[in-house]
Amino acid sequence: MSVPRFVITPGADISKPVELERSESHHVRQVLRLAVGDVVELLDGCGGRYHGSIDTIGATVSVRVIDVAYEIPATPSLWLYQGELKQAKTDELVEKCVELGVTRFIPVTCARTQGRRDGRRLQKRWKRRENIVRGACKQCGRATFMEVAEEGDFATLISGSGDHGIIRIMFYEGARAAFDATLIAGTGTRRICLLTGPEGGFTDREVELARADGWRVAGLGDVVVRAETAAVAAITIVQHRLGRL
Repeated sequence: MSVPRFVITPGADISKPVELERSESHHVRQVLRLAVGDVVELLDGCGGRYHGSIDTIGATVSVRVIDVAYEIPATPSLWLYQGELKQAKTDELVEKCVELGVTRFIPVTCARTQGRRDGRRLQKRWKRRENIVRGACKQCGRATFMEVAEEGDFATLISGSGDHGIIRIMFYEGARAAFDATLIAGTGTRRICLLTGPEGGFTDREVELARADGWRVAGLGDVVVRAETAAVAAITIVQHRLGRL
C-alpha cells in the first residue's frame, strides 16, 4: 500500500510539527482514518518531498518531519499550449499532463473553441484546474506542481516566445510532414513548447499565424485522433525522446 500524501505550504518550518490545511486534516481523520504515528508524505509543490509521521490529530492534523528530499526540475521544461476543449475533456487532460511531466499548461482560446468565456467562468475554471493538479500530484507523487496559466487568445499566446533555446512545435492534422522527434535533440534547449488544437482543429489562418511567428508545424502521421488524444500523444513522443518515459 502506498504512503498517503498531503500538500503543505512551501517554506513551512519543518523544525517543528507541520500543521496541515483543514481540508487535508479532514481527509486524514474522516476519509483515511489515520492514527498518530502513521507514516505520511508531504509535498510542497515546489519540489520538496517530506517524509514524516502524524504527531497530533485534532481540528487540524500535525506531522513531524523525519527527512526531506528535493525533486530536481527537468531540463528542458515542457509546456503545452492547448486549444481549449470542452470542460470535462480539458480537466481530464490537465490530470494526464501532470502524470506525464508537463511543466506548464496554457489553455488557448482558438477560433473553433466552444462555450462561453466570460471572466467569472474563466476564474472558476482556473481554480478547479489548480485543484486537479494538486490531486493528481498527490496521486502520482510529483513534488513539483504543474503550473496552470490563465486562458488567453491564440494570437497573443503564440507570439514572441521563440527565444534562443526554445523549441516550438504546432501539431496540425493538415501538416504535410509527420513530427520528427530529432527536432528536439539539440543541446542547449531549455524549453519545448507544444501547441495542439481544440475540437475541430486549427483554422488555416491560425496555422499561418503560427508559422509566421516561427512555430514548426508537424502532424502525427496518418492516424486520425481526438483533440485530447493528440495532446497526450505529442507529450508522450517528446518525453520518450527525452528519455523520461
